[in-house]
Amino acid sequence: MIQVTEKAINEIKRILSNDPTVQGAHLRVMVAGGGCSGMSYKLGFEKELPAPTDKVFEKDGIKILVDAKSFLYLSGNVFGIERKFKIDFNYVESKYYELCKVLHPDRFIQSGEAALKVAHERMSFLNLAFQVLKDEDKRRNYLLKLHGICPDLNQKDSLQEVPLELTEAWFELQDLLSENPTQVHEKTIAFLKSLKQTQDETQIKITECEENYDQSLDRALLEEIAKLLKKQNYLNSLEKDFYKKIKAS
Repeated sequence: MIQVTEKAINEIKRILSNDPTVQGAHLRVMVAGGGCSGMSYKLGFEKELPAPTDKVFEKDGIKILVDAKSFLYLSGNVFGIERKFKIDFNYVESKYYELCKVLHPDRFIQSGEAALKVAHERMSFLNLAFQVLKDEDKRRNYLLKLHGICPDLNQKDSLQEVPLELTEAWFELQDLLSENPTQVHEKTIAFLKSLKQTQDETQIKITECEENYDQSLDRALLEEIAKLLKKQNYLNSLEKDFYKKIKAS
Protein backbone atom coordinates (compact mmCIF):
# COMPACT_ATOMS: atom_id res chain seq x y z
CA MET A 1 0.00 0.00 0.00
CA ILE A 2 1.16 3.55 -0.68
CA GLN A 3 0.00 6.67 1.11
CA VAL A 4 -1.54 9.65 -0.75
CA THR A 5 -2.37 12.83 1.15
CA GLU A 6 -5.76 14.50 0.95
CA LYS A 7 -4.10 17.60 -0.51
CA ALA A 8 -2.59 15.51 -3.32
CA ILE A 9 -5.94 13.84 -4.08
CA ASN A 10 -7.66 17.23 -4.25
CA GLU A 11 -5.02 18.51 -6.68
CA ILE A 12 -5.41 15.40 -8.88
CA LYS A 13 -9.18 15.91 -8.93
CA ARG A 14 -8.73 19.57 -9.84
CA ILE A 15 -6.52 18.68 -12.81
CA LEU A 16 -8.85 15.93 -14.01
CA SER A 17 -11.89 18.22 -13.88
CA ASN A 18 -10.19 21.22 -15.56
CA ASP A 19 -8.23 19.49 -18.31
CA PRO A 20 -10.45 17.72 -20.88
CA THR A 21 -7.48 15.80 -22.30
CA VAL A 22 -7.06 13.80 -19.09
CA GLN A 23 -10.66 13.40 -17.95
CA GLY A 24 -11.32 9.80 -17.05
CA ALA A 25 -7.58 9.04 -16.85
CA HIS A 26 -5.66 7.26 -14.09
CA LEU A 27 -2.60 8.62 -12.30
CA ARG A 28 0.62 6.75 -13.12
CA VAL A 29 3.38 6.95 -10.47
CA MET A 30 6.89 5.82 -11.41
CA VAL A 31 10.39 5.84 -9.97
CA ALA A 32 13.32 6.31 -12.35
CA GLY A 33 17.04 6.92 -12.18
CA GLY A 34 18.19 10.54 -11.86
CA GLY A 35 17.67 13.48 -9.53
CA CYS A 36 19.82 14.56 -6.60
CA SER A 37 19.55 11.20 -4.83
CA GLY A 38 20.03 8.97 -7.87
CA MET A 39 16.28 8.36 -8.06
CA SER A 40 13.39 10.59 -9.09
CA TYR A 41 9.59 10.48 -9.19
CA LYS A 42 7.61 10.68 -12.42
CA LEU A 43 3.87 11.36 -12.48
CA GLY A 44 1.51 11.31 -15.42
CA PHE A 45 -2.04 10.62 -16.50
CA GLU A 46 -2.99 7.77 -18.82
CA LYS A 47 -6.23 6.27 -20.06
CA GLU A 48 -4.89 2.83 -20.99
CA LEU A 49 -5.92 -0.19 -18.94
CA PRO A 50 -3.45 -1.17 -16.19
CA ALA A 51 -0.77 -3.69 -17.17
CA PRO A 52 -1.11 -7.19 -15.64
CA THR A 53 1.89 -6.52 -13.38
CA ASP A 54 0.71 -3.07 -12.18
CA LYS A 55 -0.32 -2.42 -8.61
CA VAL A 56 -3.64 -0.57 -8.61
CA PHE A 57 -4.81 1.58 -5.71
CA GLU A 58 -7.93 3.68 -5.38
CA LYS A 59 -8.57 6.64 -3.11
CA ASP A 60 -11.66 8.85 -3.24
CA GLY A 61 -12.49 7.59 -6.73
CA ILE A 62 -8.98 8.19 -8.13
CA LYS A 63 -7.12 5.16 -9.50
CA ILE A 64 -3.37 5.18 -8.97
CA LEU A 65 -1.20 2.81 -11.03
CA VAL A 66 2.29 1.75 -9.98
CA ASP A 67 4.49 -0.62 -11.95
CA ALA A 68 6.05 -3.55 -10.08
CA LYS A 69 9.57 -2.06 -10.02
CA SER A 70 8.46 1.33 -8.69
CA PHE A 71 6.20 -0.28 -6.09
CA LEU A 72 9.23 -1.88 -4.44
CA TYR A 73 10.67 1.60 -3.94
CA LEU A 74 7.48 3.42 -3.01
CA SER A 75 6.40 0.84 -0.47
CA GLY A 76 9.79 1.15 1.22
CA ASN A 77 10.32 -2.61 1.52
CA VAL A 78 13.19 -3.31 -0.89
CA PHE A 79 15.68 -3.99 1.89
CA GLY A 80 13.35 -3.84 4.88
CA ILE A 81 15.29 -1.08 6.68
CA GLU A 82 14.12 2.06 8.45
CA ARG A 83 14.47 5.33 6.59
CA LYS A 84 17.29 6.77 8.65
CA PHE A 85 20.75 8.17 7.94
CA LYS A 86 22.71 5.47 9.73
CA ILE A 87 22.14 1.94 8.47
CA ASP A 88 23.62 -1.49 9.09
CA PHE A 89 25.42 -1.85 5.79
CA ASN A 90 26.45 -5.44 6.47
CA TYR A 91 22.75 -6.30 6.69
CA VAL A 92 21.96 -4.32 3.51
CA GLU A 93 24.74 -6.07 1.59
CA SER A 94 23.62 -9.48 2.81
CA LYS A 95 20.01 -8.68 1.89
CA TYR A 96 21.09 -7.45 -1.54
CA TYR A 97 22.80 -10.74 -2.44
CA GLU A 98 19.85 -12.65 -1.04
CA LEU A 99 17.44 -10.68 -3.25
CA CYS A 100 19.72 -11.10 -6.27
CA LYS A 101 19.37 -14.86 -5.99
CA VAL A 102 15.58 -14.61 -5.86
CA LEU A 103 15.00 -11.87 -8.44
CA HIS A 104 17.72 -12.55 -11.02
CA PRO A 105 16.22 -12.63 -14.56
CA ASP A 106 17.80 -16.04 -15.24
CA ARG A 107 15.18 -17.52 -12.94
CA PHE A 108 12.38 -16.25 -15.22
CA ILE A 109 13.64 -17.31 -18.65
CA GLN A 110 10.93 -19.96 -18.94
CA SER A 111 8.18 -17.70 -17.58
CA GLY A 112 7.41 -15.75 -20.73
CA GLU A 113 8.46 -12.43 -22.22
CA ALA A 114 6.35 -10.25 -19.93
CA ALA A 115 7.65 -11.90 -16.74
CA LEU A 116 11.24 -11.70 -18.00
CA LYS A 117 10.85 -8.00 -18.75
CA VAL A 118 9.56 -7.34 -15.22
CA ALA A 119 12.44 -9.39 -13.80
CA HIS A 120 14.98 -7.25 -15.68
CA GLU A 121 13.29 -4.07 -14.44
CA ARG A 122 13.26 -5.30 -10.84
CA MET A 123 16.91 -6.32 -11.03
CA SER A 124 17.87 -2.97 -12.51
CA PHE A 125 16.04 -1.18 -9.73
CA LEU A 126 17.55 -3.41 -7.06
CA ASN A 127 21.04 -2.56 -8.31
CA LEU A 128 20.21 1.16 -8.35
CA ALA A 129 18.77 1.03 -4.81
CA PHE A 130 21.89 -0.77 -3.56
CA GLN A 131 24.18 1.81 -5.18
CA VAL A 132 22.27 4.60 -3.42
CA LEU A 133 22.27 2.90 -0.02
CA LYS A 134 25.98 2.13 0.01
CA ASP A 135 26.98 5.71 -0.84
CA GLU A 136 26.66 8.03 2.18
CA ASP A 137 26.08 11.18 0.11
CA LYS A 138 23.50 9.55 -2.18
CA ARG A 139 21.77 7.97 0.81
CA ARG A 140 21.58 11.35 2.53
CA ASN A 141 20.14 13.05 -0.57
CA TYR A 142 17.69 10.17 -1.04
CA LEU A 143 16.34 10.60 2.48
CA LEU A 144 16.08 14.36 2.12
CA LYS A 145 14.24 14.04 -1.18
CA LEU A 146 11.77 11.59 0.34
CA HIS A 147 10.70 14.51 2.52
CA GLY A 148 10.57 16.98 -0.36
CA ILE A 149 13.96 18.53 0.37
CA CYS A 150 16.50 18.71 -2.44
CA PRO A 151 19.02 21.46 -1.63
CA ASP A 152 20.37 23.50 -4.53
CA LEU A 153 24.06 23.17 -3.75
CA ASN A 154 24.92 25.89 -6.25
CA GLN A 155 22.93 28.63 -4.54
CA LYS A 156 25.07 31.63 -3.62
CA ASP A 157 23.16 32.23 -0.39
CA SER A 158 25.45 29.58 1.14
CA LEU A 159 27.93 32.44 1.48
CA GLN A 160 25.82 33.87 4.30
CA GLU A 161 26.58 30.82 6.45
CA VAL A 162 30.38 31.07 6.04
CA PRO A 163 32.38 32.97 8.73
CA LEU A 164 33.05 36.54 7.60
CA GLU A 165 36.74 36.36 8.50
CA LEU A 166 37.19 33.36 6.20
CA THR A 167 35.64 35.08 3.18
CA GLU A 168 37.63 38.26 3.87
CA ALA A 169 40.84 36.21 4.10
CA TRP A 170 40.01 34.58 0.77
CA PHE A 171 39.43 37.91 -1.00
CA GLU A 172 42.67 39.30 0.47
CA LEU A 173 44.56 36.20 -0.60
CA GLN A 174 43.25 36.51 -4.17
CA ASP A 175 44.50 40.11 -4.33
CA LEU A 176 47.96 39.05 -3.11
CA LEU A 177 48.12 36.20 -5.60
CA SER A 178 47.42 38.67 -8.38
CA GLU A 179 49.74 41.44 -7.17
CA ASN A 180 52.57 39.84 -5.18
CA PRO A 181 52.57 36.00 -5.07
CA THR A 182 55.87 35.87 -3.13
CA GLN A 183 54.24 37.33 0.02
CA VAL A 184 51.34 34.94 0.37
CA HIS A 185 52.96 32.04 2.24
CA GLU A 186 51.88 32.93 5.80
CA LYS A 187 48.42 34.05 4.74
CA THR A 188 48.01 30.84 2.74
CA ILE A 189 48.75 28.70 5.79
CA ALA A 190 46.33 30.73 7.93
CA PHE A 191 43.60 30.58 5.28
CA LEU A 192 43.87 26.81 4.78
CA LYS A 193 43.85 26.24 8.53
CA SER A 194 40.70 28.33 8.94
CA LEU A 195 39.04 26.66 5.95
CA LYS A 196 39.81 23.15 7.20
CA GLN A 197 38.51 24.00 10.67
CA THR A 198 35.24 25.36 9.24
CA GLN A 199 34.83 22.29 7.01
CA ASP A 200 35.39 19.95 9.96
CA GLU A 201 32.98 21.88 12.21
CA THR A 202 30.31 21.82 9.49
CA GLN A 203 30.70 18.06 8.99
CA ILE A 204 30.40 17.49 12.75
CA LYS A 205 27.16 19.50 12.77
CA ILE A 206 25.80 17.46 9.83
CA THR A 207 26.59 14.22 11.65
CA GLU A 208 25.00 15.49 14.87
CA CYS A 209 21.82 16.53 13.03
CA GLU A 210 21.63 13.12 11.34
CA GLU A 211 22.01 11.29 14.65
CA ASN A 212 19.37 13.50 16.27
CA TYR A 213 17.01 12.96 13.33
CA ASP A 214 17.39 9.19 13.57
CA GLN A 215 16.20 9.47 17.17
CA SER A 216 13.45 12.07 16.78
CA LEU A 217 12.42 12.06 13.09
CA ASP A 218 12.08 15.84 13.39
CA ARG A 219 11.70 17.41 9.93
CA ALA A 220 13.31 20.64 11.14
CA LEU A 221 16.58 18.72 11.42
CA LEU A 222 16.33 17.76 7.75
CA GLU A 223 16.00 21.44 6.85
CA GLU A 224 19.09 22.18 8.94
CA ILE A 225 21.04 19.38 7.24
CA ALA A 226 20.14 20.81 3.82
CA LYS A 227 21.41 24.22 4.93
CA LEU A 228 24.66 22.71 6.23
CA LEU A 229 25.17 20.75 3.00
CA LYS A 230 24.95 23.97 1.00
CA LYS A 231 27.51 25.55 3.31
CA GLN A 232 29.85 22.56 3.04
CA ASN A 233 29.53 22.55 -0.74
CA TYR A 234 30.51 26.22 -0.82
CA LEU A 235 33.54 25.56 1.39
CA ASN A 236 34.64 22.68 -0.83
CA SER A 237 34.33 24.84 -3.94
CA LEU A 238 36.35 27.52 -2.15
CA GLU A 239 39.11 24.97 -1.55
CA LYS A 240 39.10 23.93 -5.23
CA ASP A 241 39.26 27.56 -6.35
CA PHE A 242 42.20 28.16 -4.01
CA TYR A 243 44.30 25.38 -5.51
CA LYS A 244 43.42 26.50 -9.02
CA LYS A 245 44.64 30.02 -8.18
CA ILE A 246 47.85 28.66 -6.65
CA LYS A 247 48.53 26.50 -9.67
CA ALA A 248 47.94 29.39 -12.04
CA SER A 249 50.09 31.90 -10.11
